[in-house]
Amino acid sequence: MITGSRIGQYRVLALLGEGGMGKVLLVEHAVIGTRHALKMLHDEMSNNDMIVQRFLNEARAAGTIGHRNVVEISHVDRVEGGGPWYLVMRYLEGQTLAKFLASRAAPIDQRLIVHVIGEALNGLQAAHDRRIIHRDLKPDNFFLTTVKGDPYRTVLLDFGVAQLGHDAGLVTRTGAVIGTPQYMAPEQHRGASIDHRADLWAIGAIVYEMATGRFPYQGDASDPAFLTGPEIFHRMMSRAVVDPRRFNPALTAGFAKVILKALEVDPGRRPHSARELAVALAEATPRDRGAPSGIEVLSLYADELLQGGTPVPPIQSSSSALRVVPASAGAAERRDPQSPTQVMVPGAPMSTLGASASQVSAAVRPARNLRRLLVVGLCLAPVGIVLGVIAARHDSSDATPARAGATDAASLASATIPSLDARVADAELPDAPSPDARPDAAIPPDAPPPPPVDAGVPNAAAPSDAAPPRPIDAGVRDAGTTAPQSAPPETGRLRVVILPWAEVWVDGKPLGQTPVHTKLSVGAHRVRLKNDTKDKTVTVTVTAAKTTVIDETW
Repeated sequence: MITGSRIGQYRVLALLGEGGMGKVLLVEHAVIGTRHALKMLHDEMSNNDMIVQRFLNEARAAGTIGHRNVVEISHVDRVEGGGPWYLVMRYLEGQTLAKFLASRAAPIDQRLIVHVIGEALNGLQAAHDRRIIHRDLKPDNFFLTTVKGDPYRTVLLDFGVAQLGHDAGLVTRTGAVIGTPQYMAPEQHRGASIDHRADLWAIGAIVYEMATGRFPYQGDASDPAFLTGPEIFHRMMSRAVVDPRRFNPALTAGFAKVILKALEVDPGRRPHSARELAVALAEATPRDRGAPSGIEVLSLYADELLQGGTPVPPIQSSSSALRVVPASAGAAERRDPQSPTQVMVPGAPMSTLGASASQVSAAVRPARNLRRLLVVGLCLAPVGIVLGVIAARHDSSDATPARAGATDAASLASATIPSLDARVADAELPDAPSPDARPDAAIPPDAPPPPPVDAGVPNAAAPSDAAPPRPIDAGVRDAGTTAPQSAPPETGRLRVVILPWAEVWVDGKPLGQTPVHTKLSVGAHRVRLKNDTKDKTVTVTVTAAKTTVIDETW
């Protein structure tokens, strides 16, 4: 195609690439001047019904999903006069994951894997929610580009062999083998019917490659780098995948086990959804020397996976339920006989793998039970104080000790109540108390009023100038509703993204390499950024409940 020629409404600017089935051109809209990538079939391929069906299938699939982690296709048509078919896509600048891996020595850092794969799984979950199965996931179909605040935006490409709902027969004959052998699930090798879990096997294979520099089933260093489809399938049926920690001891045990679960031969033993796999990989990636945890990375770049959505329903299988490694060595695993395996995450409620996205989201947020416990304790503390006063008065024999007892009780109350308030403030409760967590809720509305403080000491001679005692329940209610509590300090967030990288210090405290996302108190903070070529210090102002961003390319 000659530069400057027209294809419909688009002017050809350059040839971006060419293959056996077609070419990709850089084009510009003739009217509004926007740039796009135009994918065009070769003339002879446009006369092949199956190739054309797959070409149109790609347009339908990508157009249906509409997600930032899936390539956007805006137009599909045929050149006038019965010419070749073409489709118009969003133009992306960057490189494929395959080229990225070829340019860097394996293994890839575990957090970077969570970043790239988390975004890919974000787009894949959107596809699966619409009953679209990609069927040919591989590093060549992951495109890495840079957008503001995200140095590794991952976009899924090439839905040409995707299975759309129940219409797979449009493009696939029974028993046909679709995909790339190194990344095909066992059921794909057999030519059997597949579901979305075949895509999850492919993701497991890609993660294995990123973490080790080798393909699953490749074996030791004496094995050839390339295995044929039959060789791979034979190994699937005859041997287990080598533990990735054999090639990369730096992997956490939990991360390695999640990879192996994704590569299970039996689909029923794999994660139930892309969301579940992403969260499991993130939970198995803890903080390390100031570097963010996997959950923090996921919350930055694929937050939808933590917020929820419309999950793919778990598929029943006769196989044993999925077992995922706890997020840390301190996590305790419990099995509910009526549900899939459950994992207890330290500091969070039970999360059921295969459950809805809202349950997964709750599993990675601080539990509210601590707040309720502290509030109930705060309510009951004055009752104990009052009972102590009653006991002190009961042991008294004249008015002078009674006055002393009242004074002691007052000093005890002033010492104890603020202490409990401080405990509530120091608990770092991130959310405002829920309406059902009020101290009043601890007292049934129909409960009879308790007796006054001195009701149990009828003969006590209280001094004439002493303040009249309050009922017990007044003390309880005052502690929860009128006694001032020290509010937690206001905080905001700071996000730092420096390309290619930089070490970050905030107020003299090292936070590790970018990207960094941290919570800070409201106000001014000094941020130092340093790498091999540059060293600068800036002052930023953090605002309550907002994120301040430093995004630079050096």
